[in-house]
Amino acid sequence: MKLKLRKPQFKSLKLKLILGFMTVIFLTLIMSAYNYMSVSMINHSSKEMIEEELPLLIADEKLAFNIAQRIALVRGYYIFGDQSYKQDFNKYTEDSKKIQDEILQLNASPEVKELIDKSIQWGKLIEEKVFVAYDNGNQEEAKRLLVEDVQPLAIEIMQGFGELSSKRQTEISESGDSIVSQGEMIELVGLGISVLIIVFGIAIAITIANSIANPINKVVSNMNEIASGDLSGKTIKTNLKDEIGQLVDGLNKMKQNLSEIVVEISGSSEIVNNKSEELTLSSNEVRMGTEQIAATMQELSAGAESQANYSTELTEAMNKFIGQIVEANDEGVIASESSNKVLSFTKEGNELMGKSVEQMVGINEIVKDAVEKVRGLDHQTKEITSLVAVIENIANQTNLLALNAAIEAARAGEHGKGFAVVAGEVRKLAEQVTHSITDITMIVQKVQAESSGVASSLQDGYARVEEGTNQIKLTGESFTTINNLVTDMALRMDVITERLTNINATAQEMDGNIANVASITEESAAGIEQTSASVQQTNSSMTEISSNAHSLSEVAEDLNTLISKFKIK
Repeated sequence: MKLKLRKPQFKSLKLKLILGFMTVIFLTLIMSAYNYMSVSMINHSSKEMIEEELPLLIADEKLAFNIAQRIALVRGYYIFGDQSYKQDFNKYTEDSKKIQDEILQLNASPEVKELIDKSIQWGKLIEEKVFVAYDNGNQEEAKRLLVEDVQPLAIEIMQGFGELSSKRQTEISESGDSIVSQGEMIELVGLGISVLIIVFGIAIAITIANSIANPINKVVSNMNEIASGDLSGKTIKTNLKDEIGQLVDGLNKMKQNLSEIVVEISGSSEIVNNKSEELTLSSNEVRMGTEQIAATMQELSAGAESQANYSTELTEAMNKFIGQIVEANDEGVIASESSNKVLSFTKEGNELMGKSVEQMVGINEIVKDAVEKVRGLDHQTKEITSLVAVIENIANQTNLLALNAAIEAARAGEHGKGFAVVAGEVRKLAEQVTHSITDITMIVQKVQAESSGVASSLQDGYARVEEGTNQIKLTGESFTTINNLVTDMALRMDVITERLTNINATAQEMDGNIANVASITEESAAGIEQTSASVQQTNSSMTEISSNAHSLSEVAEDLNTLISKFKIK
């Protein structure tokens, strides 16, 4: 057994229009909220990478480089005894404190604190033991401390910071992959929601336009038939419960009442015409047979009595006819008021459509702002590239310093071997930094490419939203057409009401003529009693009766002419 779904019935045209537009606006707001949240997440990830991970990486590299420099200066001081090496060592020590504070502000993890504590201990070991032993002339003790304590601890610290750098490089790479994944998801979901909004918008616009235009077109067609006098058309069937449904029901009732009125008017007109012809013949016979008035007085009296009865019946029929015309006129006024209400609601729908266009323009601006934010993300990745260039410059300087240290170690001969080992370690560290910079550069370039793709996708979504705006504008033009049709229908309702008013006036005139006939009939009955005394007076009365009968016949012909304009079957 199949279930048949019924379409929802709205009791208000205004509610139908508002529900359709609110559905489109709700879907558009969902798309805007999703885009805003996604872009905010990407911005947050990029900001975290720029403000935390990358500065930490740079600080780690700086501190490792600082330690390498201080080792080289200690060895230079040990070999040459030049105080400038010691002064430079103290200067680099102050720089290391700033770098350590910067690292602790960005990341205060136990691992980082442990490395920094070792770095501080290492510096104190050099200042308090190595320099003191050397200054006291105990060079062997200073050399032993350098080889056994200072150099291993320095290598351990540099390796620790190297591991932290590798870990942060991995985190930066993962952040870049996450940003790329989010960009792809924004592209797919944004495209899907845009297509869904366009499809729903078109479907809702077509459905609402058809639900309004189709019944109105049928009403206009029936009104045109009624205006031309054709009442034989079929009644309009509708399941609508809103103002349009009320308009259709009012039109069907008006058409039915008009058909009944025309049928009754036609019957009454035929009776009036027949009786007027009979009255004319009777008056002619009376006028021609005045000499036989005495003999035919009884017959004339009976005819006058019959005419009085017919006049009474005709008066009653005419009163009923006038009442039906008044009812039809009232129904026409109600139908005219209903058409004016429909016209008012149509104008209100047109205004709502204008507001929807304004809201679509606002959504257009939101999507445009999202495009600008993604472009700002692309600009931030370019700033990352600039920072990577700074790191690369530091690595090159480190490599150059390592080369200089190697040259100095070669000059020192046997005493410079340990210094040469440190120089080799520094050079290796510089090469590792160079490789890391290459990887970071590739990651940043990939992020830039994906950011450009996201910007392109958002630009495509912006174009689709603009297309949706144009569709709503077309729907607005359809509402303008509907407004014109309803206005034309209201004018035709006014024409029908005016014609019903004219029919009412004609019926009133005919009722007056029937009253005159009844009055004349009474006068004829009285004249019959006085016929013997005044034949001349009787002839005059018969002439007046003949004239009134002719007028009544003309009125009946006019009424038949009006009725002939209506087609009932």
